[in-house]
This record gives sequence, C-alpha cells and structure tokens, in this order.
Amino acid sequence: MDFFRQLFTSGKFQPHGYCYQWNSGLVWLNFISDVLIALAYFTIPFTLLWFIRKRRDLPFSWMFMLFGLFIVACGTTHVMEVWNLWHAQYWLAGIIKTITALASISTAILLIQLVPKALTLPSPDEIKDVNQHLLGRTEELARANAEGASANKALPGTMGIRGKSFCRERSRTCALQKTSPHSWKMSGKLQTQRP
Repeated sequence: MDFFRQLFTSGKFQPHGYCYQWNSGLVWLNFISDVLIALAYFTIPFTLLWFIRKRRDLPFSWMFMLFGLFIVACGTTHVMEVWNLWHAQYWLAGIIKTITALASISTAILLIQLVPKALTLPSPDEIKDVNQHLLGRTEELARANAEGASANKALPGTMGIRGKSFCRERSRTCALQKTSPHSWKMSGKLQTQRP
C-alpha cells in the first residue's frame, strides 16, 4: 500500500518548477516543448496503424505495432514531464520510463534481428524489372501460340496418311485392351496396366 501511496503522491519531493525557480519563460518553454513532443508521439502510432490496415500485405507489420508501442511510451514520459512541472510524482515518472526502456530495448533487439530478413525483400525496381521480363515472355508465348495455331490449321491437309494411320492404330490398341488384356501381356506391350 505504501508503494501506491508513493507512486501517486509527491511525498517530500519538489516539482520541477522549483528547479526552474518558477522562471515563467523556462517553465513555458519546457511545457510547450513537452506537450508538442507528446502530441507528435501520440499521433505517429495512429498513422502507423492506419498504414498497416490499408496495406494488409505488408511483411513484418508487427514491427510497426511495436514501434507504435515504443512511441506511445515515449510520449507518456513527456506527459509526465509536463505533470511534474507542478507535481512531484517522480516514482510514477520512473515507472513510465522503465516501461519505455523495456519497449525501447525490445524494439531495438527485434529490429536488429529483422533488418537482415527485410533486406532480402525485392525492391520496387527489382519487382518492376521482373514484371517487364514476364510481360516480354508473355508476348513471346502469345506470338508462338499464334504461329502454332496457324500451323495447326495447315496440318489437317498435310497430315494425311500418317494422321489417319495413327488414329487407326490407337483405335485398334483401345479395342484390344478392352477385349483381351492377356494378349497384351503376351505380346509384351502391357506390363502393369490392367483394365
């Protein structure tokens, strides 16, 4: 219980304003600076969250969330700096700084581990080059298919005897397979196939 009393009361400590000798210029300079920093820090995570929601295909989106947590913690330390200009809740400020330190260290360690993986991702220029190459190959295949189709149109007239004899042989093979699979085994044409 004493811990929570110390956490939320000033105790014998003096607010930062006393350290600044209540110099209004110095107090307002620190107040405005810390408020603006805190507002920026609290805005950045919302921007990151919006970005992650719009780009659900992003790899490593969890790192953006971790950055958001780290930035909110940093912003909270600046809010406590403003609070402690007039109050002296340094235990609470210290706990918030400890949380910020843990979030900072975790983010730094995970970022160090993530960077090598992130560097293996293709750059936009590399993706563009691959897409251009694939488009070129697609056009080549389309031309080859068109040439093949026009060559196929010419085949029925030129195929003649060979095409007909192939069809006759295939029909005969199918008929034999349906009627007498043992004759296939005996002739050596069928090793493992069964009807």
